[in-house]
This record gives sequence, structure tokens and C-alpha cells, in this order.
Amino acid sequence: SSGINAEWPLRPGCKQGDASSCVIEFDVTSTIGDPGANDVKFWKLKDGELDEKSSSSKEGNTFSRVFGQWKKPSRSGQYVVVVTVKGKTYQSEPVTLTVLPKD
Repeated sequence: SSGINAEWPLRPGCKQGDASSCVIEFDVTSTIGDPGANDVKFWKLKDGELDEKSSSSKEGNTFSRVFGQWKKPSRSGQYVVVVTVKGKTYQSEPVTLTVLPKD
């Protein structure tokens, strides 16, 4: 085991044009060091490969990626978080984000 674990507390979904933001969150636990926001990156997968990288925000052990004005149906897809602590890298299981089109 890598000593790092990341779990999704909720299944994200949202709608284009809604005032509220879409948020993907991960609860990250590590027995080998405390990861900071720079150590946790969100990636959108394309054909199972890491494709689009974005940074995270940290609050306690929860890391989040917010989709505000960028929440378009094209943002839908599978996302993972990649955590690097003390040279060890952990990739989470993918979660599916669904952005529904405007009515």
C-alpha cells in the first residue's frame, strides 16, 4: 500500500446555467505525510489516460475542484485525483461527473 488513500464523499452532478457551482471533492488520508493543495491534482480522463489537469483547493483533509462558469456538458466525464507525498504517487478510482445541458 502507498500509505495514501482518496475517497469520494459524494457523487457529483449539476446542470449548465444553474447558479450553483459543481464541486468534485476527495477526502485524502495519508500515513506518510500531510499533502498540500499543490500535491493533489485533479485530472479528467480521456480513453482511460490522464488528459486535462487542474489544481485543487484544500480544507482539512478534503480537496475540491469547483466548476463555476466552466460547467458545460463537455466537462462531463471521468475524473481522478493524483496525490504525491514524499515521492510516492497515488491515483484514485475514477468518478463520473455529469453536467446536464440547459433546458
